[in-house]
Amino acid sequence: GERMVVPNQFQGRVLVGTTRIPDASDVCRPTGRGFVMAIDPFTGARLDRTFFDLNRDGLFDDFDRLMVNGVLTIVSGIGFVSSPNNPIFIENVMQVSLDDGGTDVVGTQGTGVDARRLSWREIIGN
Repeated sequence: GERMVVPNQFQGRVLVGTTRIPDASDVCRPTGRGFVMAIDPFTGARLDRTFFDLNRDGLFDDFDRLMVNGVLTIVSGIGFVSSPNNPIFIENVMQVSLDDGGTDVVGTQGTGVDARRLSWREIIGN
């Protein structure tokens, strides 16, 4: 069944977790699929705003939500056809390497940090 085998990580005020769903139909060729999930770490619930740019248009709007029983609903996870590894975040871009050797890039909303040096330290030798 579905399992989490890599550590969760924070992206701003969002907890991001990676799941894997193994396909055991051929034990000589391990494969599967999985999801990258984004939840509110303080409530364990769905986020109150769109996190993933699902349609990859650079906007975070109703087109990035899913219709559930006639209600537009914020998506908590994005699925992959191959098992995903922990994503790497650079500013508001999430890059996911997949077990089949591929990668996927998805925009995320407003929780990235600027890619810059946060501090420095001068070391003086003798």
